[in-house]
Amino acid sequence: MCYTRNLHTEVLNHTLCFRQRAEPILSRIKEGRSRIILPAIDNIKYNTFEVQQYANAAHGYNWGLWCMYIIPPQDWLDKGDETAPIRTPAMIGCSFVVDREYFGEIGLLDPGMEVYGGENIELGMRELGLDCSAIVAYSLSC
Repeated sequence: MCYTRNLHTEVLNHTLCFRQRAEPILSRIKEGRSRIILPAIDNIKYNTFEVQQYANAAHGYNWGLWCMYIIPPQDWLDKGDETAPIRTPAMIGCSFVVDREYFGEIGLLDPGMEVYGGENIELGMRELGLDCSAIVAYSLSC
């Protein structure tokens, strides 16, 4: 596998990347340059440094725009592939990988964003808006 485009990787200082995580990310972007890849996020216990693996989940919002974790649909679970994409209108803003040119096309991160956590709503909605009609912002179905 060879991917020769420039990528933008957003990783905050409290995140770590484990071995062999790049390959699935690069293969998914190679399949479609408009994909924004979000990693599976695990917890590292502060007192033992033990890795506590969380179940894979899609991100979503409730009507108060609070982030929610959604169990993937059964057809995704049936694939048996933890690296298979889960289509979702939401994302986490502190850790993602995207094709740099595509990221510029959808407007990058908002430099005026002053509240931590707002970028996940803004960027997720902007990306979703490119694929669906404006009504999606209300019904979240596409």
